[in-house]
Amino acid sequence: MADKGDKTEKPTHWRLQKAKREGNVPRSKEITEGFILLMLAISMIYYLPFLGKTIINSFNFFYSLAANMRVNEENFVYLMGNALSIFALILIPITIIFIGVSFITTIAQGGFKFKLKKLSLNLERLNFFKGVKKILVSRGTFVELIKNFIKIIVIGWIAYTTLKGNLDKIIFLSGRPLDIILKDMGTIAFSIAFKVAIFVLFLSIFDYLYQRYDYMENLKMSKQEVKEEFKQYEGNPQIKGKIRNIQYSYAMKRMMQEVPKADVVITNPDHYAVALKYDKKKMRAPELVAKGVDYIALKIKSVARDNNVPVVENPPLARRIYRDVELNEPIPVELYQAVAEVLAYVFKLKNRSL
Repeated sequence: MADKGDKTEKPTHWRLQKAKREGNVPRSKEITEGFILLMLAISMIYYLPFLGKTIINSFNFFYSLAANMRVNEENFVYLMGNALSIFALILIPITIIFIGVSFITTIAQGGFKFKLKKLSLNLERLNFFKGVKKILVSRGTFVELIKNFIKIIVIGWIAYTTLKGNLDKIIFLSGRPLDIILKDMGTIAFSIAFKVAIFVLFLSIFDYLYQRYDYMENLKMSKQEVKEEFKQYEGNPQIKGKIRNIQYSYAMKRMMQEVPKADVVITNPDHYAVALKYDKKKMRAPELVAKGVDYIALKIKSVARDNNVPVVENPPLARRIYRDVELNEPIPVELYQAVAEVLAYVFKLKNRSL
């Protein structure tokens, strides 16, 4: 295993993809916390009046029952059902907001992946000394301490200044109607929650940048790991070389099989050779069926002679076709005249019409 200090290379594309499949992506919990606080703050505008009305109606309901009903085995279930339904009515909107925002921010930061691996028993996690060492020397722990210290200071200052600015309202809340108390307390709570949400979202920008930096650092690889990964995914260079040689030999074999079907081979005469085929019923122009230089050119000429395919010397035309035309492609328009002259000569020898 490579030491941490040996891991100086950036993670490869495959390492990043593997980490993503395992659910290991950079995430900032401050983004989730900030948006939850922001949504809760905004929802207070609509939720607090509803909350106040629900609480008042609940008190009226239970006080009226207390005056006319004694709790016994028969009505206990009824009373508990009403109490639970009221609690559910109060808590469900907040719970939906919490779950919804958490889910959306998690997806936005790299997707959601439930990892059963995390639930499996790992005896190393039960090692007390290793756990303490990880906490004490971890860079992430130090960053979290600094971040939480800043949050405590700033959130405390926001709460202090907001409460101080509304001190006159707070002092005179006693003795006022319940709806007014809830309205004023809601206004103060909204102000604190909104300011804290904006601060946490601002902090989350820097936290996410750090989390991404830490993520890339943790995924860094040694030079040997990079080599092994390239071998695994791109293939061993020696094996790839063998595969290329096999593919080349097959391609050469197929090309040589086309030479006997050609109408003419045009040569340089020693270095270039190109084989052309033309069927006026099927082709709009002559097509290149084989080409090569040096040894391959000699091989093409040898196969052509063995199969009575005419070999014509025309160095400029042979070089031009070799350079500009790919196998099984028709010759370009600018070469029509030169090729037509060669084919006319060949077809005249064979008593064929062009």
